[in-house]
Amino acid sequence: MPYATKQDIDDRYDDINYPMMPDPQDPDEEIVDGAAVEKALADAAAEIDPYLAAKHSLPLADPPEILVRLSVDIALYRMISDAIGNTEERRQRYEDALKTLGRISSGIMVLGIEETEASPNGGVTLSGPGRLFSRDTMAGL
Repeated sequence: MPYATKQDIDDRYDDINYPMMPDPQDPDEEIVDGAAVEKALADAAAEIDPYLAAKHSLPLADPPEILVRLSVDIALYRMISDAIGNTEERRQRYEDALKTLGRISSGIMVLGIEETEASPNGGVTLSGPGRLFSRDTMAGL
């Protein structure tokens, strides 16, 4: 589930060169390729989720605003690099977003929402009753 929308991108940045496509109504005109924007936002969420999964149960019911910002920066980096190439500023924002996600994942930064207990090393933790048959209970048989 994406953490941001096209409107979130528009609210943050004025100078976005979105990927364009021919207008189905008028082939001489171009419109924003909405599918490319949605894919970039979905890809950004897919990149964010593994970082969050270390501390939080997904999907988040009410994602904090910082995730919207990080999602926008990641989506723009991915979308614009695919379309026309990135600027140094876009690359830096993307790398900063990944560093922030790393701090969230390691617990250095918190989102201010309830954390779930993660098992050590990301493995599976099993629990159950004690063993019925062991060397002690089977001794003498």
